[in-house]
Amino acid sequence: MALLSVVSTLFELRSGKSYPKGVVPGQVTAQMVDPTAGKIPAIPASQSLVVFHLGIRFNHTLGVLSPGAPAVIQHFDAMNRDLRNRADEYGLYHFSTWTAAESNRNNTLLLMYYFRNVEGLNRFAHDTLHWNTWKWFNTIKEDHKHIGIFHETFVTGKQQYETIYENMPPVLLGAASVASTDEETKEKRWVNTLVNADVKPLRTQFRRMGRFYQPPTDRVV
Repeated sequence: MALLSVVSTLFELRSGKSYPKGVVPGQVTAQMVDPTAGKIPAIPASQSLVVFHLGIRFNHTLGVLSPGAPAVIQHFDAMNRDLRNRADEYGLYHFSTWTAAESNRNNTLLLMYYFRNVEGLNRFAHDTLHWNTWKWFNTIKEDHKHIGIFHETFVTGKQQYETIYENMPPVLLGAASVASTDEETKEKRWVNTLVNADVKPLRTQFRRMGRFYQPPTDRVV
């Protein structure tokens, strides 16, 4: 993995590129699209959001090559392919995979998902593929106690979140897309969440949350 990173960097330097392809210059923020119109609402952070973390840790010297690890990863990959293909059905906006830096074995994988609501997440959790994967894991876990799994669910209401990205490729919620109906053509399309943050209505944290900052009452202005 480290060697691949070095080789990629050398190729980019030889090509004369100052930064990799796909970087969005300047400041942008993720704002959820109105699915009925395919547009960003006038009020920032006007829709609720569910963030779901799903993780796997291989507590073994061989890490991702430890007994059972390749099979677990294969099952998770199959679930994610199904989830991506049925994103609109589940209300999925985006997911990405991350590797923890806490160990040089790269033995902790974290998948981060963004859903429209907890009902969509729950539908996915009880669908056939996920349910069968969970049953399969329960049959192997006694013989593979070095494999740990975890999840966290965060349900946030409207105007309870905000994002900012500067000189970054689309990442996390900024890489999300919303299944929407074009207001004019009535055709279905996927609309990315990124918008320019260098405008007055989105220039501060509170404004990106659809709020107005109120200074502390004891502060001398």
